[in-house]
Amino acid sequence: MGREAHLPARDDQGGGRARLRVDLRLGGKWRHQSRPAGIGADHGGDGLWLCVHLGLHLDPQHGVLDDRPFRQPGGEGQIPSAPRHDGRDRQLLPDRARLGIRRRGAQDEGGQDGDDYIVTGSKQFISGGGENEIYVTMVRTGEEGPKGISCLVIEKGMAGVSFGANERKLGWHSQPTAQVMFDGVRVPKENLVGAEGEGFRIAMMGLDGGRLNIGACSLGGAQRCLDEAIKYTKDRKQFGTAIADFQNTQFMLADMATELEAARALLYMAAAKVTANAPDKTKFAAMAKRLATDTGSSVADRALQLHGGYGYLMDYPIERFWRDLRVHSILEGTNQVMRMIVGRDLTRQ
Repeated sequence: MGREAHLPARDDQGGGRARLRVDLRLGGKWRHQSRPAGIGADHGGDGLWLCVHLGLHLDPQHGVLDDRPFRQPGGEGQIPSAPRHDGRDRQLLPDRARLGIRRRGAQDEGGQDGDDYIVTGSKQFISGGGENEIYVTMVRTGEEGPKGISCLVIEKGMAGVSFGANERKLGWHSQPTAQVMFDGVRVPKENLVGAEGEGFRIAMMGLDGGRLNIGACSLGGAQRCLDEAIKYTKDRKQFGTAIADFQNTQFMLADMATELEAARALLYMAAAKVTANAPDKTKFAAMAKRLATDTGSSVADRALQLHGGYGYLMDYPIERFWRDLRVHSILEGTNQVMRMIVGRDLTRQ
């Protein structure tokens, strides 16, 4: 998928992994945050972007992967209206675009559809931009500040929706990334999730879980890199001896394994806190995301080093994980922002 820069559309109903965060009443798999975190840690080695994709986007059959915003008062009706599976991928795109918007009132000129929203604006770096069927978008409908933000479901086929070119990226080649543009898009009031002014709160609901998902996928990818490094160093001989027998190699492998286990333990602790809605859940989610993604990149880098020149070749999988893992310290809030979140929480105590 990565080399062809294409993710084939297919139905993933068999494993049920695309419904990990959908409520059980809707046919989903959601029980607690540690389940999707565990899938990421276990399957990140199969393909990082697909792993992240399953953790962030829409379930093809039931609407939304993380359906909590749609279970809020006023949002229930959005779930049945989500597109059904017809062989093409459906994705949820939580977004915090700063969009210009005005409400068409009955007295507005040309406001025959008086309850529609007219949306104008754009957002860069959208995962699946141009391929997604629906875009859950945070728009400004009122005053400055968080209370003036609302959540709208904007459909790909609406007049005025357009997309930029697919970005050329260092990694994540199988994931399309493009700018999404709205030019006077008419959005019916039925597409409002919750009430006006609740968009910021809805957006915040998904941040902790999203950060855990990114961290879990980092650990899954890093574990694959460690496994590949162990296998390679046991097979590769230098001076008549497997390089796995060299003390320096063993020290590197030991450090990589120890750091992975430490990050994994923190990730599951944070997942338990998010599930329990603990008061310090956001701090622990930020800590886990920062540690897991930094550890993932570091382990991949050392695994490449242990492969020597062969690690730099596309014949081996290490270079792909090295490229793909790099963006994880940027996604879902940069790791510098994660440190700010933790630091501010500590100094408020």
